[in-house]
Amino acid sequence: MSQLKSIKVNRPEYVEVIPSNKREVKISPFRVADEKNLMVAANSENSADLANAIENVVENCITGVEVDELAPFDIEYLFLKLRSVSVGESTDLGLKCSECKETTEVNVDLKEIKIKESPDHNPIIKINKELGFEMKYMTLKESLSFDGTDEEIFAMVASSVKTVFWGDETITVDSTNRKDLEEIISELTSGDFEKITNFFDTMPKLSETIDFACSKCGHQNEITVEGMQSSF
Repeated sequence: MSQLKSIKVNRPEYVEVIPSNKREVKISPFRVADEKNLMVAANSENSADLANAIENVVENCITGVEVDELAPFDIEYLFLKLRSVSVGESTDLGLKCSECKETTEVNVDLKEIKIKESPDHNPIIKINKELGFEMKYMTLKESLSFDGTDEEIFAMVASSVKTVFWGDETITVDSTNRKDLEEIISELTSGDFEKITNFFDTMPKLSETIDFACSKCGHQNEITVEGMQSSF
């Protein structure tokens, strides 16, 4: 056996806290193989490829949690922290001017990009005295592939209901009763349906407002970057 087989490369570890449940995890910098896979995925037009690459990197570089347990904003936050300890605490983003549409390279401090939480966010949705829902978060892959059409919104809502409350009953949603759930949702009024979509509208997200002057026309811009925009 080659003597090289016995060589193990140790990576430094840092402690981070998962935003959704406040659990501590240990993170380690990207490997060269991780960076290569990320570069390929970032240049792909397929959102599923990007989601898979990000999830794989998080799984390779974080101990103490299963990736499947994480909300999309957890993965985005942890990925940002991984990027910070791997390639530096700042990155250059190409931001478009609202006036002349020219792109300006702006250096962004990754430490300033934080999870923004809304006081109105609540996973328990009360429709009336008898009916209510407990919501769950989408996977990262689902959140990146979401295109905002009416059909997508309905599918997103139906797949994100974890529990139905009906009077004194608590009913767990699974593959055997999902069709029944979809029928219940389709019978809701627009106002009731909006109560559910508010769960997604108020979901925690990585967000930072950036001020910059356009390199071409000098116009002063204020742009909010969210989610993976801050990482690529």
